[in-house]
This record gives sequence, structure tokens and C-alpha cells, in this order.
Amino acid sequence: MKKVKDSDITYSDREKIETILSEIYAEGEAGSIGTYMEKTLHKVIKRCCEPDTQYHEHKVCGYIADIYRDNKVTEVQTGNFSAMKAKLTAYLSDDNIEQVTVVYPIKAVKHLRWVNKETGEVSNPTRSAKYYDMYSFYDEIYHIKDYILNSRFNLNIIMFEVTELKYLDGWGKHRKNNATKIDVIPKSIIKTACFNSAADYLQLFPPEIRESCSFTAKELSKHSGVKGRPVYSFLKVMKEINLIKPTGKKGNTVIYGFE
Repeated sequence: MKKVKDSDITYSDREKIETILSEIYAEGEAGSIGTYMEKTLHKVIKRCCEPDTQYHEHKVCGYIADIYRDNKVTEVQTGNFSAMKAKLTAYLSDDNIEQVTVVYPIKAVKHLRWVNKETGEVSNPTRSAKYYDMYSFYDEIYHIKDYILNSRFNLNIIMFEVTELKYLDGWGKHRKNNATKIDVIPKSIIKTACFNSAADYLQLFPPEIRESCSFTAKELSKHSGVKGRPVYSFLKVMKEINLIKPTGKKGNTVIYGFE
């Protein structure tokens, strides 16, 4: 999480996403606020990946795959990756499945709208000051470490501009603390990063780190904006797939370099 200038952000595919949202609403797949079944962000991503809905929701290896077409599986994971490890293992254990792609959305830019439960009144959108880069994936990478070197496993990270709807039912003066999230509605795509091989995971290192000959966990944290355990979890996985290695120490601080 870090702050960036609006001039550094490129918004794209707004018209495409608006069209998909119109189709979803027209087909009755979503109703009024608070009545969504499968969340809107998940639905939109599925249609971005595969517009033909006949390939959505197929039973594969005892699980329901989000998309299954031409012996290829696509799963949209908007939550914690630990919940889908068994499913991914089953897919990749089946030699008839040629490719397994996981699509992970990051809500990079958020516009917040608050809903009054009693009146149904919805506030005007306000822009969150926080910007979430793809480095926030550090917190999930440990759960896919066993699949990264599998040639049939792909990861796509998509960074979105979204509108987040929440009820005014939290605590505090304005009832916004720990409020109930209703839905996340995508507005545009900011960036897409594809990871088809181990070398592609170099994209998860900030440019300042990639350009250096050596770095420490503290320096990675500084440039990525990620703090604490996720940084060390990320470094552990990068060592396991032989992208980095310890090259020395300065006191108790480990120094890393790229393989």
C-alpha cells in the first residue's frame, strides 16, 4: 500500500466493463443493493476472461471451475488463496487439463459509497487516499509456491479501479469502522501482470530492487510499501524457486542478490 500521483495511473477498459455490467444487470444476475449472490467483481472478471457464458461454472475434478474451455481451467480468486489449494492440486494432478490459470484482482484504487440501512440512501463516492500495488500479493504468494514451477500453472494479477459499497453499520462517530461490505463494483483496469514462468515473478520486485545488485528485506519493504511477515514470506518463496539467493550479511541483516 502506497500513495501515488493520479498522473501515474492509467485507467483503461472502462467502456468494456460498463458493457459487461449492463449485461449482468439486464440478465438479472444482480439486483438492488444488498441482493447480490455471486459478487459483481467476480462476475465481471469471468466475462472479461471468457465472454461466452456457456463455458462458465463447469464441474472439473469434483470441483466447480469458474471457466472451463478446451481443456483449460480459469479460476477467479478474490479471497484468500489457502482456500483453493485443494482445488488447484486436483486440477494440476489431472494430465488432461492443459492449463490452469488463476486470476487475482487487486483493488488498487477505491471509491467508497456508504449505504444507510434504514433509508437506502447512498452517499456520493469519495476516493480513498490509499493505493494498493501488486506487491500486496506478497501476502498470498506462499499459498501458490508449490505450483509456480509447474509449466501448466499461470497467474494473472489484475489491478482495478473499483467502487466499494458499505453499510453504515459500523462503530465510531460516523459508524464506518468495521462496517459491513456489500459489494465491490469494478470501474476500470489499471494494470495486468501475467506470470507464466518462474522468471516472470521478477515483476513482483519494485524497479529500484531489480536495478540493484543487492538488497535487504528492509529495502524491499521500503520500495514495495509492504511491511512485516508478507515481505519475508515473499522472499522465502523467491529463494525456493531460485530467483534470489543470500549473498552475505551485514551484522544480523541478510543481503540478497538475484540468481
